[in-house]
Amino acid sequence: MDVEKVCMGILLASILFIAGLVVWDLVGDKFKKSEEKKEETLVVKEGDKVTVDYIGRFPNGEVFDTSIRAIADNPLIPKSPGFTPQSTYQPLEFVVGSGRMIKGFEDGVIGMRVGETRNITVPPEEGYGPADPNLIMWIPETEFVPLFVNLTVEQFKENFSGEEPKVDAVYTHPFWGWPCKVVKIEGDRVTFQNTPRVGERYKAFPWNSTVEDISVEQNRIVVRHYTSEIEGYIRIPLEHFKYYNSTLYNYAKGIPDSDKVDQAFVHVEGGNIKVDFNKEVKGKTLLFEVHLLKISRGD
Repeated sequence: MDVEKVCMGILLASILFIAGLVVWDLVGDKFKKSEEKKEETLVVKEGDKVTVDYIGRFPNGEVFDTSIRAIADNPLIPKSPGFTPQSTYQPLEFVVGSGRMIKGFEDGVIGMRVGETRNITVPPEEGYGPADPNLIMWIPETEFVPLFVNLTVEQFKENFSGEEPKVDAVYTHPFWGWPCKVVKIEGDRVTFQNTPRVGERYKAFPWNSTVEDISVEQNRIVVRHYTSEIEGYIRIPLEHFKYYNSTLYNYAKGIPDSDKVDQAFVHVEGGNIKVDFNKEVKGKTLLFEVHLLKISRGD
């Protein structure tokens, strides 16, 4: 055997082996970077456009919102009083960090991968904020209504559909529906007397109310509300309270569009009637079950 040829063969083999290692290292590095890039695109970060399905619940388990028709249409899944069925259901698409969604929801999807399902808890401060106490009214089961009421002429006309006040003329109360009589007009002031009858039943609200007593000395009518007729939650439009509580009505009319309310959620709490014009999600911890369907980056 030619020693020189053997040495050349060994040298050539060594060169090829070393070259192979270099190539493998380069290729391996390329695959590694490719995998790292692929891995990066599968994890949500701020600025990504994501597509998700979700179920929003309150801590009591009631669903208040969802993107999934099967959840919305299932009568066995409890829904909140404010849950509103939609005509169409589809996944939610938004850009993380854009501010379109509440902060707790956007922060909660960061780090998710396609196909992952995550439970996200959002406290009020990262959700829809605290409830506004000025939008909450309490009606006692036994309520005192003034017997004599003093208004300006303009206020009277506004309350009584533009009618001119006349002494001894009888009108229908714009809220309670009982008769009332103008007893005095002095300058720009009008005094009228509510004149319901004791024992008479009225339905100014979706439930019945009865006049239990009338006292001239105390200037009051005692009205008892049938709270037993209020089962669960009921909804009452804001316009219904225009003459019952003008302060609350005017306040609700003046709040920002983003918080506009046009109805109250009403239920019995502690024996009294709670009338709440806050959006149902205000002041509450929200529990979201989120399933990530898609991540789009650089679009």
